Amino acid sequence: MMTMPVGEDHWGGVGLIGRDGLVGGVAAEASALASCDAEVQIAGEGWRMSAPAFRDILDGHPSIRKHAARFHSAVMAQAQQTALCHAAHSVEARICRWLLDVQDRIGGSSVPLTQATLAQLLSVRRTTVTLVVGRLEAAGVVKCRRGYVQILSQQELERCACECHGQVKHVAELFARPRVVIPPRESADSQAVY
Repeated sequence: MMTMPVGEDHWGGVGLIGRDGLVGGVAAEASALASCDAEVQIAGEGWRMSAPAFRDILDGHPSIRKHAARFHSAVMAQAQQTALCHAAHSVEARICRWLLDVQDRIGGSSVPLTQATLAQLLSVRRTTVTLVVGRLEAAGVVKCRRGYVQILSQQELERCACECHGQVKHVAELFARPRVVIPPRESADSQAVY
């Protein structure tokens, strides 16, 4: 899972890219510099390729171009919803929403996020996250252990989350349909990223 920070001086998550995502595709297609940074928060396997190789694939496969454009639109909607969420909702509701969003992308109830990372994603102090997560833990909603938040009650977490979770859930659902898969090329343009 990757997050996109909002800038050099202010680190806060504006979007999540999961196992079905794409980072930097629009900039690569336009032969432009990326407009944001991405940071890996949860380890996993991924692939990277050069911008020219990506453009070649888009030129040769209109279905992939359409898929990448749909994904970019969904990520932009997610970033807009996140900005609204940060301005309008309580820290507790936002923590619950982020846990649900991450869970949607990793497909499990054990979310490998530290409280420090949650604080960065939400642009709040770590002590604030500790207090809120402590209340959720006391209520039996989650259980924290070093580096992980275990979701014990999905239903209660959804009840505590703001409505933004439902608004951005379409990002994951967008890619639930069958996908076109192009096997990686063995070249300097395509490398596994861990």
